[in-house]
This record gives sequence, structure tokens and C-alpha cells, in this order.
Amino acid sequence: PNIITFNSAMAAWAKSGHPEAGDRAADIVSKLEELHKMSILEDVQPDRITYNTLIAAYAKSEDSRSARKAQQTFDRLEELSKKTRRSELEPDIVSYSSLLNAWANSNEVDAAKTAEDIVRRMHDAHKSDSSKPKPTTVCFNEVLYAWARSQDRGSTERAEIVFELMESLDDEDIDPDRRTYNIVLLAYANSLNGNSADLALEFVKRMKESEIQPDAVTYNTLISAFTKKGGARNMAKAMEIVNEVIMSPEVTLGRKFFSTLLHTISNSNEAGKASLAEDIFAQLKRAIAEGKLDISLDTEIYNALIHCWNRSDEAGGPQRVEELLDEMLKSSNEEIAPNVRTFTSVIDTWAKSGDVDGPIRAQAILENMTVKPNAHTYTAVIRSYAKSDYKDKAKRAQAIFESMKKDFAEGNRDAEPTIVAYNAVLNAAEFSVGTAADLEDAFKVACVIFDEVRSSDTLKPDYVTYGTFMGVIHQLMPKSDVQDDMIQLVFRRCCVDGMLGPVVMKKLVETASPSQYNDLMGDVEPSNLPKEWTCNVRGDNFHN
Repeated sequence: PNIITFNSAMAAWAKSGHPEAGDRAADIVSKLEELHKMSILEDVQPDRITYNTLIAAYAKSEDSRSARKAQQTFDRLEELSKKTRRSELEPDIVSYSSLLNAWANSNEVDAAKTAEDIVRRMHDAHKSDSSKPKPTTVCFNEVLYAWARSQDRGSTERAEIVFELMESLDDEDIDPDRRTYNIVLLAYANSLNGNSADLALEFVKRMKESEIQPDAVTYNTLISAFTKKGGARNMAKAMEIVNEVIMSPEVTLGRKFFSTLLHTISNSNEAGKASLAEDIFAQLKRAIAEGKLDISLDTEIYNALIHCWNRSDEAGGPQRVEELLDEMLKSSNEEIAPNVRTFTSVIDTWAKSGDVDGPIRAQAILENMTVKPNAHTYTAVIRSYAKSDYKDKAKRAQAIFESMKKDFAEGNRDAEPTIVAYNAVLNAAEFSVGTAADLEDAFKVACVIFDEVRSSDTLKPDYVTYGTFMGVIHQLMPKSDVQDDMIQLVFRRCCVDGMLGPVVMKKLVETASPSQYNDLMGDVEPSNLPKEWTCNVRGDNFHN
């Protein structure tokens, strides 16, 4: 193998979309360096393309530290070029662009500031030595995108400053382009400033004055700026822009524009978002029928509308999404055939509704699907029973779970039971109501499910599992020595598994007597739990 072989393998990982693409590419670099050091591949060693490819792989990785790893790779490249005095190893514009892309896509708190500092250093270095890489529009756009995504106070103002700097430098290599304007619009759309939507509208006017034609992304972002603000005035303005852009001959709108727009609306906090989505859907159908738009409806547009109803509290949501599903099923147009996401979203809408018939409707839809359900589909039905007042809801939830296991065993790999599904059945048991016999049945279901997940070769209980089962003990077992033994057993297992999160602690306080709580905790304070008790609790649920 030669260097092209190694670089090509790394490039494949960089383009793969794999969440660990960066680390996989780094393994290749390490192997190459090892082989070169051992003189097995004496004439083959990493070059600038090698490190640039690794930086690009980190930029596309889902690793939370990918930007810092990209920065370390860049710094290593710089250090090697100085140490070896090999000018061909000096970072080039590709190195900088990939590094900036990594920071722009990062969720690190200081990502935007870091990206801006990098471009500033580039600019200063090029002024001192014209052979050094010069920042381009692409570089500035990455900085703008980092600020547009930033949660920092004043991030929108920073984006405005960077944009003004681009214009003031009067350099054709860094002239704002359409993407520049669209990113600044995104900053306005994400801003908490009360008048940011109006500022976005003014910015689009400025864009047109600069003779840069707005595109579908421009209008989608502008509309989202108004829908995110909510309120009758802003929603009306959003609809006005939709009508304007549909009628405009200067903007080419595809189906993706409308599905993206509807998904954006679904993520807004506006109470009437489903109604707005319906107005846009109706306007779209009318424009297609009248020949004003040369597109057709597709599954994604229907799914986006259904998702709006799924995220809305407006009355009639479950009935409307089922009506849309029926419309899709009856259509002869294969482009709007429902997929698994369609069915799952409709089922989940029924599950959330609180309607007395919700679980029955959810199960009926599951049993009549025209495509294979996945784990999310089954879990949505289980949750619909968990939220119901059915006296036998634990047994019904367990029956759906058994169907899920059977489907997976018969070859539907997408139906593999997840810890979320196990927890949903436990949740149905925890909040069971009814006679003593009903509660005993629910407790038996919970014990079976808990033992099954504890003995699984592929899954482990998480903090929700332990917290919910502790709730089962509290809700379904009478006060007794047996209950005390169960509390102790579950608590000890939870600590051994490193899953003692806030949920478990809350349920422990509710379930154990004060004396038993003190015996279990000893001298340990809830605010300072041993790391081995909490080490596997993830995210915001990490107690320490």
C-alpha cells in the first residue's frame, strides 16, 4: 500500500456518516505511523492530505469532543511542519476550512469564539506573509454558522459584526454569498430578541438590494423566524410570506421546501401551529391543482403535517392524523404511500391524546400496518396503554411487548426490543389501578419484565428501569419485611450498576422508611454520591 491507499480509506470513513468516523480514521493514521516507524513501510508516511482528511472526518463525527480532536490534529500538523521543516506539511486552506467546519458543527460552549479567533489569526498571518492561507468566504461562513448555532447571549450581534466585517474588507475572496445571508438569517431565527423576525425580514430586503437572489432556504428560514416567535401577528406574517413565495416566479420550490417548513413549524411553541400547517398544506394543494407549482405531494410532506399535529395540543389531532393516514392509504399515488414513520407518528398522537379510546386505536393501527413496524412503533402503543386508566393496562402493555419480541424473532430486525420499551411496560405496571387482583397482576408483569432485562445479554437496566421498578415496589407492594428486602435488593443492584440517578433517589425516598433509608445510605449525602454508584448515569440525569 502507498499513501494514496491510506488516504482513500480515511476519506471513505470521512464520507461514511458513521458517528465514530473520526476515531476510525485516526486508527488508520496511527497504524500508518506505526508501520513507518517500524520501517515496514519506510517510504510511506502521513502527508498533509492525511491530516486534512482526519480533520474532515472529525468534523463529520458525532463525538462530543470531535472539534477538539480536529484542533489537536491541526496543531499536530503545524508542529510537524515546523519540526521537520517540511513546507508541504504546512496547513493549507483545506486544513483551515475543515477545522472551522468542525468548530461550526460543534456544541462546545466556546465553539463560535474559537472559530472566530482562528479566522482572525489566518487574516493576520496572511497580512504578514502573503504565502500563508487567506481566509475565504467559506471560512467566514463557518464562523457565522457557529454564531448562528451558539447559545451565547449576544451571538446574533456577533454574527452581524462578522457580516459587516466581510463587507467592509471589500475583498472579492470574502464577499458575502447566498449562504452567508442565509446563515445570518438563521442567527436571527434562533435569536431570543423580540424583534429578530422583523430584523430578518429587513435583512432579506438588504439581500435583494445586494443583487443576491433569495432561494428556498432563505424563505424557509425567514418563515421559521416568525413562527418561532408565535402570536397571531407573527403567524399571519409567516402565512403571508408563504403565499408570496408560492406566487413568486423567481424562487424554485421543491417538495423538500414544504416538508422542511412544516417540520420547522412543528418545533415552534405556537399553540396554533397545527392550524397554520393545515393552512400551508391547503395552499400547497391549491397551488398544485391550479398549476402554479410544478411539484406533487409526497410522503414526507404528509409526515411533516402529521408531526405538526403530533406536537400540538389543538383539539381533534388524533382524528385528523388518522384521516390523513387514511387519505395516504387510499391514494393510488405511490409517492404518498405511508412509511413506518407515518404509522408511528399517528400511533404516538393517539398515545399522547389522553382519549379513552386512544390505546385501542393505536393498537388497531399497529395491527393493520402496510409496512413492518419498528421498535418505536411498538413502544408508542405500549406507552398509550401506560397512560390509560385501563385496569389491565400492564397485561395489555406486556402483550404488545410480547408481539414485539415475536416480530423480532421472526426476522424483523427493526423491532428489536429496546430498554425504552422495557421501561414503558414497567411504567404501565407502576401506575396501574383497580382491584387487589388487578394490582397483583400488574406486579407480576413488572417482576417478569425487570428480571428479563436484568438477565438480558444485549441490554442493561438504566436509571429509568431502576427508578420505575422502585416505584412499582412503592405502589404495588404492601408495607412488609418482603417489601423492605425488595427495596434493599434493587438499591444494591442499582449502585453496583452505577445507575443511581435522581429518579432512583426520589423513588427511594418515597418508598423506603426513614430508618431503612438511613441504613442504605449510611453516611453518604445525596449531594455527594460515590462515583461508582452514579458512573453510568448519562446526561442531565448525572447526579453529581
